[in-house]
Amino acid sequence: MTARRLPHALLLVLAAFISFWSSSAHALTNDQRIGLQMELVNYIDARTIDGEFVFFDPKEARSIALYPAHLHPKIVPIGEIYFLCASFRNTDGKDVEVDFVARFVNGQARIFQTLVDQRKVIRDLMKAQ
Repeated sequence: MTARRLPHALLLVLAAFISFWSSSAHALTNDQRIGLQMELVNYIDARTIDGEFVFFDPKEARSIALYPAHLHPKIVPIGEIYFLCASFRNTDGKDVEVDFVARFVNGQARIFQTLVDQRKVIRDLMKAQ
């Protein structure tokens, strides 16, 4: 099994788009934005096999296959961590929001957790700020 690779043109378009998008809440540099979004692309790509991004759902006690649909450009900073979002679809075609939690380690963006269909957690954190 080989992982699906995103075309380099998509990465260039993504990088150009991010460089023009600004955050009002937190001053990230364009390089940091690009680093975070590139980490997201690479993270998803490395964990997608034959088009499926599989995660274990503890509520259902089973693994579930999701299919990448699109990345969201917004980055939500909360303290020293950053939330990035992507839309996926399940096997029934239903949209599932997946959030990725990242931070910078030695200047490099690193995703350290994936939250599937848990947007309320991020909303609560944003309200608490």
